[in-house]
Amino acid sequence: DRPVGRRGARIGHDGVVSIPDFGPALDRGSLRERLADVIRRDIVNGVFGPGEQLRTETLVARYQVSNTPVREALSLLASEGLVELRTNRGARVALVTKADAVSLLQVAGMLNVAAYEAGVPRLTEAQVATLTAISDQVVAAEAAGDIATAIGAAHDIHHLVLAAGGNQELTRILDQLQPRIDRLVRRLYVTDGSAARAGIDLTD
Repeated sequence: DRPVGRRGARIGHDGVVSIPDFGPALDRGSLRERLADVIRRDIVNGVFGPGEQLRTETLVARYQVSNTPVREALSLLASEGLVELRTNRGARVALVTKADAVSLLQVAGMLNVAAYEAGVPRLTEAQVATLTAISDQVVAAEAAGDIATAIGAAHDIHHLVLAAGGNQELTRILDQLQPRIDRLVRRLYVTDGSAARAGIDLTD
């Protein structure tokens, strides 16, 4: 088995993802959020591709949960822009048009400028040294084609600067955008440059 997501879920050799039971104190909202975390990670990593139907019965079998948390998790992911809920046609992974990608990166760029303008001047010498070391990790990972490590290290840089800036609302907004950015970046990295294979419709 290997871990997936941020909350302790694990995927077995049979493709079934087990979401750990934290006991009777676990409420429905917590299960919804943990399930959404794992599905989100699967979308970002390309397990579910752009436009792919997300059938409730398939997700129930894969994640070993009931229908209700699946529907609630998909609703949450729809609010984040990763899933589309279509009347009488169910849920599917959101497509990404060229216009979508440009708009997303423009917004994220503007917010990141504000975040770094606030955070960088407050960095200590020790934090700057840490950022330098992490930046070296990003470069090395990219050179080795290890995109997962490169993205993870880039997140570490991002979170360090955001924490130094201290703007919790800005951090919340950027954290909500991050999975969509990761999905776009990862798919562009792992394809041969074909926009269609990356799930981006350049005709829009």
